[in-house]
Amino acid sequence: VGFSPTLARMEYVPPPPFTLPFAVSNPAKFVTQWRSTYSDEVKKLIQSAAKGDAESQYQLGMMYLKGEQVKRDTDLAIENLQAAVEGGHKKALYEVSSYFLEIGGDDEEVSAALRFMIQLQGEGLPEAILKIGTLLLDGSYFEQNIEDGLTLIQQAADAGNVEALTILGEIYLHGDYDQAVDNDRAAQYLEKAAKGGDPAAAINLGYCYYYGKGLPVDYEKYFQWMLVATRVEDTDYCRSAEFNIAVAYSLGKGAELNFERAAEWFHRSANSGDLCAAMALAYYYFEGKGVRQSTALALRWYDRAMALSRDARSEDLLNLSMCFLEIDGSPYSLEEAERWFKDADMRGGVNDEKRKAYEEKCKELGEYIECKEKEEKGEVPKGTAAKLGKMVEAAAKDESLAWNPNSVVELRKLAESRYEASKKAPKGGEGAQTSEDDIDAAPLCSICTYRPCNVLFLPCSHAVCCWDCYKELADNADHRGEKCPICVSSIDMAVPMRYDGPV
Repeated sequence: VGFSPTLARMEYVPPPPFTLPFAVSNPAKFVTQWRSTYSDEVKKLIQSAAKGDAESQYQLGMMYLKGEQVKRDTDLAIENLQAAVEGGHKKALYEVSSYFLEIGGDDEEVSAALRFMIQLQGEGLPEAILKIGTLLLDGSYFEQNIEDGLTLIQQAADAGNVEALTILGEIYLHGDYDQAVDNDRAAQYLEKAAKGGDPAAAINLGYCYYYGKGLPVDYEKYFQWMLVATRVEDTDYCRSAEFNIAVAYSLGKGAELNFERAAEWFHRSANSGDLCAAMALAYYYFEGKGVRQSTALALRWYDRAMALSRDARSEDLLNLSMCFLEIDGSPYSLEEAERWFKDADMRGGVNDEKRKAYEEKCKELGEYIECKEKEEKGEVPKGTAAKLGKMVEAAAKDESLAWNPNSVVELRKLAESRYEASKKAPKGGEGAQTSEDDIDAAPLCSICTYRPCNVLFLPCSHAVCCWDCYKELADNADHRGEKCPICVSSIDMAVPMRYDGPV
C-alpha cells in the first residue's frame, strides 16, 4: 500500500477481518426488513440483498444511513454495509470505516477503521484519499501535517471528488491553514464542485459572484446559485441559501425588489432554524414590511431568534454580527454587532481572520457614524460620509435593507418589558383580557407556517391551515375527496374563521 510520508510512520499490518457489532450472520434476515409501505424499488433491493448481491446491500445500507425512501436506521445501515463488505464492496468498506471514525467507537474499532481507510487510500479510492487528507489537515487520529493533507485532498480533487474541490475552494477563499488567499483559484474549484452538485460549493460560488472574488460581480448568477443550493436535502445548506435568496429580494440584487417574496423566503429559512432569518422576520412584522404589521408576531419571531441563539453555532452568531455591520449606519448597529460578536467569541468560533474582518468593519462603520455626526453639526461638508469606503450615505436610508437595528433594539426592550410585566400579570380568570396583540398572535398555518390559521374543517372541527393552503389542498385532492391533515376524515365543509384570542 502506498502511503504519504506522514502515514509511513504508522507500521502497516494487514488488517484482520473487520468484525462489527452488527455483523450479518444470516443473509436471509434481510427479508425481515420488508415493509408494505416501501416502494417497488426498495422491495427489489431488499430481495436482491437477501440473495447476497453486494451492490444491492451497499445501496440499501446507504438508504438506511441517509433516511432516503426508508426510515433512518443506523443499525440496519451498518448491517447491510457489513454484508456488502463481506462481498468485497470497497465503497461499503469506506462507509463502515468512516462511520466508526466519526462516532469514535472503542479503540479496536477505530484502529481497524483507520487501517482499512489507509488501505483504501493506497488503492486509490478518492473518498478514502480525501478522508485521510482531512484527518491529517485537522490533526485527527494523526499528528497534524498540512502539507501532506493538502496533497492528498488535491489528489482526490484531481480524481473528480466534488467534496475535495469544495474544501480546496473554501481554503483558498478564506486563507485557511496558513494558505495565501487566492480568489481566482478558489472560484475555479468552487465552480467545478457546484456544477457537480455540491450545495456548499454553490453557496460559496454565489458569494464569489456577489462580492466579485475571483469572478466579475454578477447578482443574477449569485441568485441562481442560491436557488440551486435550496434543492438539496441538507437542511443547513438549504436554510442558508433560503436566507440569501430572501436578502436578494429585499435588496433587489439578482431578483426584482419584492418584500412579500423576501418575507416568504425568510419564513422558509427561519422555520428551518436560521437565526438571521428569524431576526429579519421580527423586523418585518414590527415594521409591516412585506407582511401585515403585528407587534405580537414581531415579538414571537424575536423570541424565536433568542431561542435559536442559545444553541446556535458560533458561525451563525458571527454572521448575525456581520449583518448588523453591513446593513445600517447607526450607533445601534455597533451595539448589536458587538453583542453578538462577543457571544460568538465566547463559544470559540472566531479565528484571527474573522476577528480582523470584524474589527475592520467596526472601524469603517465607526468612521462613518462619526462623520455623519460632524455633518449634522456642520463641522464637515455634506456628502463627506458618502466617500468613506463601502459604508455610503444611502446605506442608512435604503428602505430595501433586510432589517433596521433601531427596530431590533426597540423590539429587545419591548420583549424585556413584556417579560417583566408577565411575572406580575394574573394567570387568567376574571382579570384576564384579550388584547389586539393576542388576536394578532393567532396560531399559524401548519402548512405554509407563516399565514394565520383561519379555516375550520367540518365535521371534525380541526383548524390547521390558512385559506390559501386549504385551496391548494382542495385543488390537489384525489378521487376520494378532501381529507383533514390531522384525522384524515372527509371534509364536508371548510368554514373561514376569526381567532378571538386564547381560551
